[in-house]
Amino acid sequence: MIARTKRCEACVRRGRSCDGSGIPLSSLDRILQEQRRIKDAERRAELELDESQRRLEEAQRELSEKLARLRRLRQQKEFLVEKGADMVARGLSTLDELEEVERQETPAMPSSQINDAVDAVDWGAVFGSVPGFPLVDPDSAGGTVPVSQGSSNS
Repeated sequence: MIARTKRCEACVRRGRSCDGSGIPLSSLDRILQEQRRIKDAERRAELELDESQRRLEEAQRELSEKLARLRRLRQQKEFLVEKGADMVARGLSTLDELEEVERQETPAMPSSQINDAVDAVDWGAVFGSVPGFPLVDPDSAGGTVPVSQGSSNS
């Protein structure tokens, strides 16, 4: 630094302004301008990225909807082919006739019969055929009952 001025000797020789740090102010201004330019470019890039991400999410949503529609159409086609083949095999001319025949073939089972069917199963015979499958005795404190190969009704 020169004693009577606030500029460094290099800036005095070059005739430049100086803040006394040894770095010419014009260089500092260029650095600050470049920093602002980069910061603006960074903001624009972030906005573009956000817009691209929004478009990508929209495209993914649209793709999912179209894929689901295609799956539904394929299921409908498969159903139609199965019912059409069944209809032709039975000599029927409409799907309504086929539905009526199917309703007559499968009468509804009352719920009381369904509940009785569960009780009619010989569970000992079912699980007895699986080697090493222990059954828990509900009356014991977590003990197991040995499984025999016969019916549990005897």
